[in-house]
Amino acid sequence: MFDYFPLVQPFIYRFDPEKAHKIALFALKHNLLPKQPEISDPMLASRHFNLDFKNPIGLSAGFDKNAEAIPGLVHQGFGFIETGTSTPRPQEGNPRPRLFRLTEDSAIINRLGMPNKGSESYILKLKEFKAKRGIYPQVVMGANIGKNKDTEDDKADYLTMLRAVYDSCDYITLNISSPNTPGLRQLQKKDMLAGLVNAVTTTRRELAQQQGNHVPILVKIAPDLTEDEQTDIAEIIMASGIDGLVVGNTTISQRSRLKSAHAQETGGLSGKPLFAL
Repeated sequence: MFDYFPLVQPFIYRFDPEKAHKIALFALKHNLLPKQPEISDPMLASRHFNLDFKNPIGLSAGFDKNAEAIPGLVHQGFGFIETGTSTPRPQEGNPRPRLFRLTEDSAIINRLGMPNKGSESYILKLKEFKAKRGIYPQVVMGANIGKNKDTEDDKADYLTMLRAVYDSCDYITLNISSPNTPGLRQLQKKDMLAGLVNAVTTTRRELAQQQGNHVPILVKIAPDLTEDEQTDIAEIIMASGIDGLVVGNTTISQRSRLKSAHAQETGGLSGKPLFAL
């Protein structure tokens, strides 16, 4: 596998992070980046949720929020790709600047606020990929769903998205842990989480009966939970029929030892400093 990033890094770093992100998405969308060989050694393969993963390295949600770059991403060697987060209605997200490189810390801080084009555009892209899936390398495709910032009914937003994406992906992730949408992390609280997963699993049973397929559902949690919160979540998930957890989202802690100029920016921290959590 050829590592071309060192060659393009000086060019990319001429742009602010969000502009560089858009350039990368454009290049992937139009298949302008070199295709990488498939990594499918049997010793790397695994099976989870009745899905076959050719290798354990995946692309998490947040990079391709609108599922626009799937054609290029599937040729980059990933075992799975998770697009989104998508919400029922389009939203702009938070004011710019909202994405910061912490190069010295091998990290990024973002306070994007889940900007996306909404479910209608998102579903169209997922269906386009599904229709042509046979011509691409094998990859597990996940859809990450969330709620609009100004919604009046959190639960209804997740159920709307669940119904919309159900027949167009291999698994679904409920994003209830971004620190950049006010009130979102409250959905991890015991009573609110129990109510949400009960509604989601009930709706999933209805969809499975109608369509004849069981799509796994995962819940993406924050890395900043207390031990009591972790215990509550584990008990609810184990009793609910939810298939698994994504651990974890960006952190709002771990700032004290950072060296970069943007270390104290508001937002979620990802990258190397997150690993300890």
